[in-house]
Amino acid sequence: MVYSWPPPTLLSYEPGVARVVALDRQLHERDAFLAEIRERLLQAQDYMKEYHDKTHRRVEFEVSDWVWLRLH
Repeated sequence: MVYSWPPPTLLSYEPGVARVVALDRQLHERDAFLAEIRERLLQAQDYMKEYHDKTHRRVEFEVSDWVWLRLH
């Protein structure tokens, strides 16, 4: 989720499948937690894209154009 690893495959929980009530509740909470994480990651991506679009401009150069190159 954080370090660019592909997420593990988790099956969606179907209510009533688990025989134990505590497990049923825990799997329901897990699905709600994963949905919230997914939503917040999408919000963060939208915010970063909006900020990038606000502060950057698209520049195109042609062959033989002189440009100022700054190396770190």
